[in-house]
Amino acid sequence: MATQTRYYRYGSTTYRIEQDENREERGYLLNLETGVFQRNDDLIDEVTGATTTSYITRTHFDNFVRYSEGVRQRLRGEGPAFALYDTIQAIHDKLQAEGRIQFEPAEAALVQAIHKRTFPLWEEDERRRAEGLPPKNIATGWR
Repeated sequence: MATQTRYYRYGSTTYRIEQDENREERGYLLNLETGVFQRNDDLIDEVTGATTTSYITRTHFDNFVRYSEGVRQRLRGEGPAFALYDTIQAIHDKLQAEGRIQFEPAEAALVQAIHKRTFPLWEEDERRRAEGLPPKNIATGWR
């Protein structure tokens, strides 16, 4: 049996719960300052027991990626993900300069495509950290 993962929006960040083949659960909260998922098992009961709270919402993987990358794109930093976030920032700057509040369909599609590229870059960094290697993406602050 493979690891099963559930995805959540938790306030202004995201949270995932992984359950291994022994049914042991591990929770990971996206750190708003580093862009890194950090182990936090203390929230598992709160998250899984949430019923009508507006700050905890179970979601599917695509929304989890969108929410997680929405947080990360507001960070400044070094690495390949941040070069792609600069493209998103340029789209936001154009939107603001034109006095618009919504992306055009092509802009929204481009942002979504970038998120699908940046999320795996962070997952690769998680694997690198687990192997004792340095990450390629390092947050240095907020935009």
